[in-house]
Amino acid sequence: MRRPDGHLDRGQRLLRRLIALLAGLLLIVVGVIDQEEAFAAVDFIVIFLLAGMMVLAGALGRTGFFTWLTIRSVWLARRPAALDSESASAAAPD
Repeated sequence: MRRPDGHLDRGQRLLRRLIALLAGLLLIVVGVIDQEEAFAAVDFIVIFLLAGMMVLAGALGRTGFFTWLTIRSVWLARRPAALDSESASAAAPD
């Protein structure tokens, strides 16, 4: 069931993952593909990249980085003159 904001609740997301895992297992058990083909179809570089990004995002979230980034972005958005002066000084030749 979708929440009012359009996202799936936690149980629904877990159910989708479980169904995908069981479907892949069923393909191997029935013999549609063998275990070697299944492992060859997985791009482990992408899996490890995503896992690393999740660890990094979790650490940054705990330090308050995203809150700081949000506040800084809003502050800069409300000061267009600050953006112009920063970009002009960065683009000015020495």
